[in-house]
Amino acid sequence: MGCLYRRKNSLWIKFKNEKGDWQYKPSGFKVGDERKAKALLERVENLVVTGKRAGGDGPLTVKGWSEIWLETRRDKGVVTIGHYESRLNLYVLPVIGDMRLDAVRVHHIMDIVSRAKTKKLAPRTVRHVYFLAHTMFQKAVQRDLILGNPCKIDSDDLPGKIDKNPEWRAGAIHTRAEVEMMISDERLPEWRRTFWALLFLTGMRFGEGAARRWRHYDPTAQPLGRLAVNTSWNSFLGIEKEPKTKHGRDVPVHPVLADILDEWRATGWERAMGRAPKDDDLIVPFAEEGRHFAKHLDDQMTLRRFHADLGTLGFRARRQHDARRTFISLCLTDGARKDILKWVTHSRPKEDQVDDYTTLLWVPLCEEVARLKMRVRISDDRHTPSAKSAQILDLDRRDVTLRVTPRSDGVEIGSGFEVVSSALESARRGTRTPTSYETRS
Repeated sequence: MGCLYRRKNSLWIKFKNEKGDWQYKPSGFKVGDERKAKALLERVENLVVTGKRAGGDGPLTVKGWSEIWLETRRDKGVVTIGHYESRLNLYVLPVIGDMRLDAVRVHHIMDIVSRAKTKKLAPRTVRHVYFLAHTMFQKAVQRDLILGNPCKIDSDDLPGKIDKNPEWRAGAIHTRAEVEMMISDERLPEWRRTFWALLFLTGMRFGEGAARRWRHYDPTAQPLGRLAVNTSWNSFLGIEKEPKTKHGRDVPVHPVLADILDEWRATGWERAMGRAPKDDDLIVPFAEEGRHFAKHLDDQMTLRRFHADLGTLGFRARRQHDARRTFISLCLTDGARKDILKWVTHSRPKEDQVDDYTTLLWVPLCEEVARLKMRVRISDDRHTPSAKSAQILDLDRRDVTLRVTPRSDGVEIGSGFEVVSSALESARRGTRTPTSYETRS
């Protein structure tokens, strides 16, 4: 345990270094500033203790602190820990890794940003590198290892939030026809078509879709089935964890997706897995022979199959995450309200205290999801469908349209039949009653 002592009008600190030897250093403070000098002593001792933990014989370096900080991120189960480690090793540590943690200054951080720019990284990537360093140093400030955060670059010195290829984002979406082919075309394996339908018709993130089990799906909910999204699969860590927003949500199951899931559970799942599904089984497990059989879908393995399926159908390659972007875009195009749809894709909003006391009713969520115009394209040689599927397919072949009018404006939203007022229950079941439906030629 170190201490303060006085030499003339100055305050000095006494502490043990990393090797256990006593050190005597001026604090830089005068008599009367004992509180500040004591705080300095505590920071110095924290540096010594943390330096030992990092396994170094000398003062704590940026590299040593980065290892400690990354370990805390791992312990918390941070999904992007692999990206953090990669960016530190590629862009931060080569520049300041061997420096003392408390010796890093603003100009060193500017050097990191300048070198990242010269490597022609995407503007967003440069920003990710900078803010990663900012977060790491801020945690060192909180632990009293350094006095201040050296990441104090003006926003003008950072690139804007723009894409490296300005034409990319406009094409990061699928057309309605492409979605219908991805969930319908029998050239694609059934288990993959089902998983694509889960992504395209719910707006779930990949990990959320991969973690869904049959017990999460309630097909009896009215007016649309209910899919509980309260976990997410992390392919890097190999565990199920909480969703990105930390909060679960309930997602209405679009009538087209409900029919796909019903048929998949009735016959398709058993054909793929060799036994009947149970409530605790994944809705869509990996269904190809090998060591991953029946396990969670891996994001990279599934991405390769996603690109392969797009190629089979003659479509250009895109990301799996673009299925989420597509769902939101098509729903808004078909008249869904953004403020309500946000509850489906991002859970409860948190803009002010009133949101803490708000629980949106189920029916409004269903009405906005049901506005999505979507259908399953059926080939003539397809296997005989279930009675429910056959009824929907008959309606589809007659080219009738589904409409929901929960508000006075009456917005057209789908294919299959016309639903009036609260007749979403009939739409969900695929039944036809004179009071609820009205076919149009």
